[in-house]
Amino acid sequence: MTKVFISILPIILHGGKNLLESISFGEEMTTYRLIVEGNVVDVGFRILIKRIARILKIKGYVRNLDDNVEIFCETDASTLGEFIKRISAYKADLEEDPFAIYVENVHTYSKGDKEYQKPVGKLGKFNVLRDEKEEDKGYDLEILNTLEAGTGIIQCKFGILDYKYGVISKSLTSLVTFFKLYSIILGIVIIIILFLVFSTWSKVAV
Repeated sequence: MTKVFISILPIILHGGKNLLESISFGEEMTTYRLIVEGNVVDVGFRILIKRIARILKIKGYVRNLDDNVEIFCETDASTLGEFIKRISAYKADLEEDPFAIYVENVHTYSKGDKEYQKPVGKLGKFNVLRDEKEEDKGYDLEILNTLEAGTGIIQCKFGILDYKYGVISKSLTSLVTFFKLYSIILGIVIIIILFLVFSTWSKVAV
């Protein structure tokens, strides 16, 4: 019996190894530092980042730098890709609205990169990290959150309104063009009728 067990032991071990290799334990969680460039400061961008991150179950925080936005997030590679895809989608026309969100670049750094820095404290539920200037001024954080959220919603609403009024404007332009053309044709018809009536009257008078 012992000899039989010893003879099949390599088969058991090999099968166990293959079984362990076939089991997926999920992607590795990594901490990333993102720097977002563009028109992203004081336009309600941080609260949108917070919402997207929480939807994707990402831990971390977002805060303003001087001209850019810094994000620290703890997540896996595939979720990070989706996160960057969503935040990079904000491409407003700054010529029409200089206060809109426009993401120009998103730089990603992980441990080992020169530009990587340690996050401030332990990364937990994703939140907005306020800077010292905001705290020194005594701003109410709930009010700030509400204002930023309102800014994002208003921008979305204005985007919809722009589209709707764009359609209406095109329709009105087409309508005006039609009436102009109609007026020209009607004027020509009236002139022709008057000419025919005048010609007929002249013949009768003669």
